[in-house]
Amino acid sequence: MSLPNTVIIPHGATEARLAEWLRSELRTQAIIYQPYGRVERAVSMKEIGNILSSKPFDSVRSMHARFGELDYSARTGFRDVMVVPVLDVDLDRRSFGSYRSGDMFSGFCLGREAVLPVFNDPNIEAVIDRAGYGKVAHDLGEFQEFLDSTDVEEFLERMRACDSTNMDALIERLRRFVPSCQR
Repeated sequence: MSLPNTVIIPHGATEARLAEWLRSELRTQAIIYQPYGRVERAVSMKEIGNILSSKPFDSVRSMHARFGELDYSARTGFRDVMVVPVLDVDLDRRSFGSYRSGDMFSGFCLGREAVLPVFNDPNIEAVIDRAGYGKVAHDLGEFQEFLDSTDVEEFLERMRACDSTNMDALIERLRRFVPSCQR
């Protein structure tokens, strides 16, 4: 298993399920953090900047206290830690540019370079359809069936070829720290 060095913040339940699937398939210890718990409230692009400037992301000390399993040294701080929000654009075109560029993360305690903003435009279901998988309903059971029948390498290639997402950046990030995926 790889070191936990990635904190994934999913948009909602579907993205959380996708993150769990990637963590399992790649055998990585990525952390999945849901700011609102497992309730049905989704994280929007307009509020992710505030989430990353509030506890537990407001300071290195808070992050270390909340995510003690991250690669951390008292002398050098976090080592190669990345926070990855995986958000649907939905109807929030106004925040999309600032999200995609990373401008809204300038107040993050590790710096905006430590945030990898992953987007699905307009949502994960549309991205899956555009990637050639066909329609998947906004239903966790059906989405899990889709994941169970999907190969992570094929998924990576289809996400890489789809211009409605940069999901491949998350997969590449996770693979980078998985011994079986290193070249």
